[in-house]
Amino acid sequence: MRFEGSGAGGGRLWSAPVRALSVAAVLGALALVGTACGSSGDGGSTSAGTTAAASTAAADTTAADTTASTTSGDTAAAGTVGVDASQLASESEVQSLMDEAFGGGVTVNDLPPIAQEAYKMYAKPITSEEKKVIERCLTTSGVCDLGKTNPEAKLAVAESEDTDNPYYKSVRAVYLLQALREPTVKSVNFTQASFKVPAALSNFRSHISQGADVIVGAFDLGDVMLPVVKQAAAKGIPVWSSTQTIPSAKYDGTDLAGDTLTDLCAYGKTMGEIALKSGKNIAMYTGTPGNTYAPQWQECAKQAIKDGGGTITTNGTTNWTPQGEQQAAAALAAKGLPDAIIYDYAPEAFIRKFLQLGKTPPTMVGGSQTMGSVGAWLDAKKKGKDFKSYIAASEITFAVPSLHAAVATKNGIDVEKRIKLPQPVVPVQDVVKYYSPDFPAGANFGSGLPKDILQYSFSH
Repeated sequence: MRFEGSGAGGGRLWSAPVRALSVAAVLGALALVGTACGSSGDGGSTSAGTTAAASTAAADTTAADTTASTTSGDTAAAGTVGVDASQLASESEVQSLMDEAFGGGVTVNDLPPIAQEAYKMYAKPITSEEKKVIERCLTTSGVCDLGKTNPEAKLAVAESEDTDNPYYKSVRAVYLLQALREPTVKSVNFTQASFKVPAALSNFRSHISQGADVIVGAFDLGDVMLPVVKQAAAKGIPVWSSTQTIPSAKYDGTDLAGDTLTDLCAYGKTMGEIALKSGKNIAMYTGTPGNTYAPQWQECAKQAIKDGGGTITTNGTTNWTPQGEQQAAAALAAKGLPDAIIYDYAPEAFIRKFLQLGKTPPTMVGGSQTMGSVGAWLDAKKKGKDFKSYIAASEITFAVPSLHAAVATKNGIDVEKRIKLPQPVVPVQDVVKYYSPDFPAGANFGSGLPKDILQYSFSH
């Protein structure tokens, strides 16, 4: 799974729904004052068909102005918006995105209709004008006007995240690019709460009071966020959760409008089956004791291992920290290494500890597509320590169908409320081509964004 580091050993797991949190002392209400972005100062011409905006964003008017309006709901395929074909990527561009975002073997036709449409919009190559807008918005606090001049661009989108780390920096850029591709979106407002409940609630309320038309985010804090989500729903604001969900949501119009998730049981079953290929003795780890994420995949992994004649030799926890992982690796090395380790976080610290102890790591299964994890595997190979490593596809692009579906919902289009996307577990060799030592070790990849945009997002 994807765990995004947030400082020394902190962070959040890919699809982890609700986790036990150590909440800081209650903070005072944070009053956010949304201010529209100023001009980036980048001059130059815009793409054909656009008009210089009269707003401060005019200097980098985006090619998104040329994005075709959505067609009538009568002509759209069931469960989709009906985007003009000229605004969709080519088949090869879409498949390239599928390979990067999900891993080999997944095609766009494997996805729900609303997700197919969203990824086809997102997969188009980014333009220089779009790049300027994204960079400008990444450096903006509060509301960032996208600089569109098409008359249907009226919606204010709010991205309300509970925490901040390299993963969310990438997600923010993904949301911005998709917002540029959505004809009816005018602005995006971003907040993050550093994993503090009072700040998360305050930020969310501010988005409501400032007139957000759509609110998206991962909502790692789970049911804690339900009261403010209900407040938004009561005002007709669709709230869409990406990679996480709010466990007690009813999806009946009174809380979440929808979510975009993966099938965690299928993920666990896949990991169990892969681990068995290396032998019958398997160690299994998750993060904090009692977290609600692990049972969703572990029970299915355990069943797959049992059905395959395997044995779980260790079932431990690491608190999802490098220290916890190193301690677990040291204990395994002292006890005797299993044939495989299944873990729902990035395997980097496990791998590096084994190497430090002079051990060849066992087969590593699960984890996350982080730069550090791939880098650790490459370092092991250089030291002659060959082992198999399988990592889970990044869910960064789950933001793409999340925003598309939320905007469609706001525009009165009936779309699938529970979008389920695949989460393949692939050999590390399949994703090495996306690795770059220029990124932070905790950075995920699989966003489909150009390298320069990703680097910019990490530094702002």
